[in-house]
Amino acid sequence: MNTKKKFAVCINNKDYEASLIPRKIYEIIPDERAERDDFVRIVDESGEDYLAIGSRTGFSNGIRV
Repeated sequence: MNTKKKFAVCINNKDYEASLIPRKIYEIIPDERAERDDFVRIVDESGEDYLAIGSRTGFSNGIRV
Protein backbone atom coordinates (compact mmCIF):
# COMPACT_ATOMS: atom_id res chain seq x y z
CA MET A 1 0.00 0.00 0.00
CA ASN A 2 1.32 3.44 -0.96
CA THR A 3 1.23 5.70 2.12
CA LYS A 4 2.36 8.89 0.36
CA LYS A 5 -0.29 11.59 0.43
CA LYS A 6 -1.28 13.25 -2.82
CA PHE A 7 -2.63 16.77 -3.23
CA ALA A 8 -4.52 18.84 -5.81
CA VAL A 9 -4.57 22.60 -6.28
CA CYS A 10 -7.72 24.44 -7.27
CA ILE A 11 -6.88 26.65 -10.23
CA ASN A 12 -10.39 27.63 -11.34
CA ASN A 13 -13.59 27.38 -9.32
CA LYS A 14 -16.01 28.64 -12.00
CA ASP A 15 -19.44 27.12 -11.33
CA TYR A 16 -18.08 25.71 -8.03
CA GLU A 17 -17.52 28.92 -6.02
CA ALA A 18 -19.18 27.52 -2.88
CA SER A 19 -17.25 24.25 -3.00
CA LEU A 20 -13.72 25.14 -4.15
CA ILE A 21 -11.32 27.97 -3.33
CA PRO A 22 -8.79 29.04 -5.99
CA ARG A 23 -5.15 28.31 -5.08
CA LYS A 24 -6.21 26.14 -2.13
CA ILE A 25 -4.50 22.79 -1.78
CA TYR A 26 -6.80 19.80 -1.27
CA GLU A 27 -5.70 16.38 -0.12
CA ILE A 28 -6.64 13.62 -2.55
CA ILE A 29 -8.55 10.78 -0.91
CA PRO A 30 -7.41 7.36 -2.20
CA ASP A 31 -10.07 5.86 -4.45
CA GLU A 32 -8.86 3.13 -6.82
CA ARG A 33 -12.08 2.98 -8.83
CA ALA A 34 -12.13 6.74 -9.34
CA GLU A 35 -8.49 6.67 -10.45
CA ARG A 36 -9.23 3.93 -13.01
CA ASP A 37 -11.86 6.23 -14.51
CA ASP A 38 -9.50 9.26 -14.47
CA PHE A 39 -11.06 10.99 -11.47
CA VAL A 40 -9.61 12.25 -8.19
CA ARG A 41 -11.55 12.43 -4.92
CA ILE A 42 -11.12 15.39 -2.56
CA VAL A 43 -13.09 16.88 0.34
CA ASP A 44 -14.54 20.23 -0.74
CA GLU A 45 -15.45 23.25 1.42
CA SER A 46 -18.81 21.75 2.38
CA GLY A 47 -16.99 18.81 3.96
CA GLU A 48 -18.34 16.39 1.38
CA ASP A 49 -16.40 14.05 -0.94
CA TYR A 50 -16.01 15.55 -4.39
CA LEU A 51 -14.96 13.76 -7.59
CA ALA A 52 -12.94 15.78 -10.09
CA ILE A 53 -12.18 14.59 -13.62
CA GLY A 54 -8.67 14.59 -14.97
CA SER A 55 -6.19 13.15 -12.53
CA ARG A 56 -3.89 12.36 -15.44
CA THR A 57 -4.67 15.32 -17.68
CA GLY A 58 -4.04 17.79 -14.86
CA PHE A 59 -7.12 19.99 -15.22
CA SER A 60 -10.81 19.60 -14.59
CA ASN A 61 -13.54 21.25 -12.56
CA GLY A 62 -10.91 23.58 -11.18
CA ILE A 63 -8.59 20.87 -9.89
CA ARG A 64 -4.99 20.51 -11.00
CA VAL A 65 -2.98 17.54 -9.81
